Amino acid sequence: MSKRIHFSTWGRGTRDLEMPAYAMADQYEIDTTASRVANAIARKNGLQVVTLRSDGTALDRKGRPESRHYQTTLGRPCRGGGWTPVAELWFSIPAAS
Repeated sequence: MSKRIHFSTWGRGTRDLEMPAYAMADQYEIDTTASRVANAIARKNGLQVVTLRSDGTALDRKGRPESRHYQTTLGRPCRGGGWTPVAELWFSIPAAS
């Protein structure tokens, strides 16, 4: 069974990107929720995920996790190898996802 992953984005280069309304996650897939979101954004814009890392957790007033934050760089491959970065963005996913 698949479920929708809702997220918020911000960062450099995001003005020129189209953001999907949500990403999809299959409970039997091995991909992490963060990689599903990063790949959904990249795919929507004809790019590839160059880097993806955790950027911490936002806590509510009672100290419980509210959302998880991630940073990703999206880019295009170069001819001789390597990548040309196009956008660096952060996104947050509600902790319940």
